[in-house]
Amino acid sequence: MLINFLPHRKWNLARKRKKFATSLAVAAFLGLVLGAGSSVWIGWQLTAQNSDNSLLKNEISALDKVLKKMTLLDADIVRLNLRGTTLQTLRNEGKRSAVWLQEVAANLPDGLYLTAIKQDGDKVSIQGVARTNEQVFDFLNRISLESQWLAQAELIEVTSAALSKDDLALMGMTFAMRALLKHIKQPVDFDVSQHPSGAR
Repeated sequence: MLINFLPHRKWNLARKRKKFATSLAVAAFLGLVLGAGSSVWIGWQLTAQNSDNSLLKNEISALDKVLKKMTLLDADIVRLNLRGTTLQTLRNEGKRSAVWLQEVAANLPDGLYLTAIKQDGDKVSIQGVARTNEQVFDFLNRISLESQWLAQAELIEVTSAALSKDDLALMGMTFAMRALLKHIKQPVDFDVSQHPSGAR
């Protein structure tokens, strides 16, 4: 008896083909799902990264603004400090001028009068008239030995001149001298009443 196995083989082959096709379809579907999932995940990561980058840019921009404001503030502080230092220097110079002028006035001998005083930086020029040479040299010695503010006092010239005092014509002396201002870190208030030459 002969048995025909051909239909069985065809059916088995068809079943295997169908199973293979199903496996391919499942694999393709899983591939699509994985691909779509990967795309979504990558897109989410890019979105999160872009959001972080945008936040970082905003923070950097805000920090730059703060730094610019700090720079402007530092510049303002420097200008204010410079202005304050300049004003303080001017006030100190004004006080120093008032003190040494008061000191010069306190050292004037009787009969000697000043006609001009000029300050150019630390250089001081003094001009005046006196009745005698002794009064001129007395004034020079007082400035040289007793002055707290003037140093290196020297006589430039002494000349005879006609002086007018109370409608009387007198012969006297005109003189010119110069000196240098001292730099005193802690100025001491000058009191005429305590100066040896202040009480006349």
